[in-house]
Amino acid sequence: MKITRLTFTLGLLLLVSGLILGSACVEPVRPYVLGAECDNFVLARVGEVDITLLDLLEKPQTFSLIQEGLITNEIIRQEAARRGVDVDMDFIQEQIDNMIAGYGTIDNFLEQVGSAMPSTLVLDDVRDYFVMQELKNQILNHEWETTRTPIPETEIMYHWSESETMYKQVLSNEMGIDPEEVTLEIARERMKEDIKQAWIGENSLTFFLDLRLAVDYEFYLFDALNGREHVVVPEIEDEHEVEEEPVVLTPEERAALEAEGTHMPIEELIPGNN
Repeated sequence: MKITRLTFTLGLLLLVSGLILGSACVEPVRPYVLGAECDNFVLARVGEVDITLLDLLEKPQTFSLIQEGLITNEIIRQEAARRGVDVDMDFIQEQIDNMIAGYGTIDNFLEQVGSAMPSTLVLDDVRDYFVMQELKNQILNHEWETTRTPIPETEIMYHWSESETMYKQVLSNEMGIDPEEVTLEIARERMKEDIKQAWIGENSLTFFLDLRLAVDYEFYLFDALNGREHVVVPEIEDEHEVEEEPVVLTPEERAALEAEGTHMPIEELIPGNN
């Protein structure tokens, strides 16, 4: 679960943003430009070593967290509002209570989290986590209902033919009947739900990635560091596989490698260069 990892970092970012926006470190215009006087703003001290605002801003994780943890979450909230979906906070609280119950007491939970943040902020972070997960689930359910229903009968029949034995066993146990009494019609609603959940699982990642790419937003933190020679702004790229350029060897280079007992994998050679 991401709660523990994000709690301290999100709290730190919120604290830093509040301090920055409320101080003389920025001009009252956008995009903000952080002055050099902010570089040595001390966020924490470990022994005799200070951890400063500049240390935080130079970390790629900071940019990634803002993009993934704050911008993406706001995009999801706006998409949920556009679709008219919401979360039941009583359901969210029930999930939180069940999670904490697994630790025995709330004090045990906070101790296990091991966060340096106040307990109220930890619990707020936990609540936000469950809310975002439920919003995403509601959005995907809405997408399914509006674009994928009704499920074609051919898809239901295929699912039944592939999993008939499993449904007969599961439903017979649940209903207390003989497996042979479980028919397609009895299993239909369960299969429809399973088909939906399979679709959600397969499409969740790409759906929200496409959603983020489709929304216009401005990332002022890059502008705030623009032109600062001593600040290297890391590049944030979407996760994808980068196709490596094949190794091109001349006949002489291949012969030299073979003489040393080294052989290049055939997939790394360009046709025509062997």
